[in-house]
Amino acid sequence: MSLFFLPDEWNRYVKMKKTLLLGGIILSAVGLVVLLMYNLERTNSISVVEMETKGNLSWHRIPSKAYAEGTETGKKVFIDFYADWCTNCKTFEELTQSDSALNDALQGAVLLKIKDQDPIFETYAKDPRFEELKIGLPFFVILDADGNLLYKNTDYQDTSTMIQILKQL
Repeated sequence: MSLFFLPDEWNRYVKMKKTLLLGGIILSAVGLVVLLMYNLERTNSISVVEMETKGNLSWHRIPSKAYAEGTETGKKVFIDFYADWCTNCKTFEELTQSDSALNDALQGAVLLKIKDQDPIFETYAKDPRFEELKIGLPFFVILDADGNLLYKNTDYQDTSTMIQILKQL
């Protein structure tokens, strides 16, 4: 489209304006792509903190470290499979502090929390010993110091059995 009736300075001004607009659009598109790629990288590489403390209980977040401590100390390993969206998971987390008998029993064990967003969660979900993970959360497991399965359950209210297993010698 020619603006033959405008002076040459105006034609240059219009061309410059179009060029700047096109450049801004291209720059914005490149910026958006870079931002999306950065966010994808962050969500694919979820980092796990080593320990998580809730009240007076410290939970391992790395299984190998929890198992090593269990082997070294001879303590049982209590695994809590957890999700932030899981109401019963949060209720159990509160129970670990409000139920003094449960809290006492947990203090005598090595505690491990596996969240549904942890990369290792899928490994456990594929383990035939833990079929319950395909159904839902929460899910609790107690292993002896050698890694043998002593208890597993999805009932967060069954604290009496958890306490009994944790207290057995």
